[in-house]
Amino acid sequence: MKNSSTSSAGNAQSNQEESQCLRKFKARDSNLSTKEWKTISHWFKQVVALILGFIWGVASIEGFMGIILYLIVSSVLILGFSRFYFHLNPEDDQLFEFANLITEGFFNQFAMFLLSWIVIYSGFHF
Repeated sequence: MKNSSTSSAGNAQSNQEESQCLRKFKARDSNLSTKEWKTISHWFKQVVALILGFIWGVASIEGFMGIILYLIVSSVLILGFSRFYFHLNPEDDQLFEFANLITEGFFNQFAMFLLSWIVIYSGFHF
C-alpha cells in the first residue's frame, strides 16, 4: 500500500510539470520536450473536440455528414495550430510529424466530440 505522502508528492510533481509546460506554452517557447509537446497538443485537441461538439449540437447537425465535417474541421484546426505554434512546415520532411499529430490520441478526442455533441443535441432538441 502506498504512503499518502508519497502519492501527494507525486501529484505535486505532476502539477509542477504541467504548470511549467503551460508557462512554456504561453511564452511560445520553441524548446519544448516531446512530452510537453504531446501534452499541449492533447489538451488542445480535447478543447477543440468539446467546442466543436457543442457547436454541432446547437446547430442541429446530424448523421454521417456531421462526423465527416468534424474530421475535416478538427484536422484543419490542429494542423493550423501546429503550424502556427510548433512551426511545423509540411514542405519540409515533417509530414510524418503532421500525421502523428493528427492520429495521436484521436479516439480520446473523438469520444469527447461525440459525448459533447450527443449531450448538447439531446438537451437542445428533445
